[in-house]
Amino acid sequence: MPTRPETTPATEGPFIRLLVEIVDAGAEGDSATPDRQLSEACRLLEADVLYTVTPAGAAWRKMGVGPDGVVAVTRLERLAGIVRNVLTRRSRFLEARLIPHGPFLRHWDGWPGIDTGSYIAVPLQHRGTVSGALVLLRAPGRAGFTGEDLDRVESLARALAARAAIEERFAELDRKARTDPLTRLANYLCLREELARAIHAGRPMGESFAIVMADVDNLRRINDRYGHLAGSDVLRRVARVLERSVRAGDLVAKYGGDEFIILLRETTREGAATAAQRIRETVACEVSGPTRKDSISCSCGIALFPDDGTDYAGLITAADRDLVRAKLGGRDPLTVEEPEGRRAA
Repeated sequence: MPTRPETTPATEGPFIRLLVEIVDAGAEGDSATPDRQLSEACRLLEADVLYTVTPAGAAWRKMGVGPDGVVAVTRLERLAGIVRNVLTRRSRFLEARLIPHGPFLRHWDGWPGIDTGSYIAVPLQHRGTVSGALVLLRAPGRAGFTGEDLDRVESLARALAARAAIEERFAELDRKARTDPLTRLANYLCLREELARAIHAGRPMGESFAIVMADVDNLRRINDRYGHLAGSDVLRRVARVLERSVRAGDLVAKYGGDEFIILLRETTREGAATAAQRIRETVACEVSGPTRKDSISCSCGIALFPDDGTDYAGLITAADRDLVRAKLGGRDPLTVEEPEGRRAA
């Protein structure tokens, strides 16, 4: 009967270094799937296939690697067999010799092209939260997995789960850094980054896009009459209206105290004007102050890339000037004359 060679410090050392590398990759913000690390783990643990099962929306993602780094991904609509037991019971499983009528279901728990003779399955768990399952398979005729293998696989699962938790934490911090806390829209930092990307992408091809600057006209009156909490509530409701008024690929950002900027990708001036009119009408129809008598309206200014500006400052300035003209009833603010009374004074 073939026997598995005992683990030596020469093999144990690389495995420990691999665990450290996996966790460090998450801490360094490397969000790429650790295919190479998983393949190396498969080799060091002398498995024929190593795969993970993790949530993917309403289904499950089953990703496997071999010792040579071959990656395959399948989709599971539901779970069964040992993977289901791992996730529901939070238990680890070891079968040194696969037994008939056991919890292992070949269709669900096996891997295409691999005849399983021995397996290990453990939860991907970090600080009490289970995020998936890790399974290793060996073909018949090879030495079965041992308790020592099970301990190593559990260490690997903990490292993978810790990496995933670190990556999620980094993603959460990144979202917070780019989100306005009041409206939950993109903030000034995110707006600058997205506009820079749009400008960079638009310059070589001459593609146009537009920004719409929307200003809540009578927010100051709401603040003065009812307080700033009431004004903040108005801003939140305007934000929701703006989100519903644009396409999925466009960006709505909070810009100033009562101003918003909407990035309309691949848009003409006529398209931007239509969007601005829709925004004005929807805000007037759906948003009010603390009472129905407190009507809310907004004014909009438009700037088109590259006609009105070819960089961030130029576009914002052009949209701001167009907004002022809109507030003044279409008059150019640079040529507005002072009222007679003010000139006489």
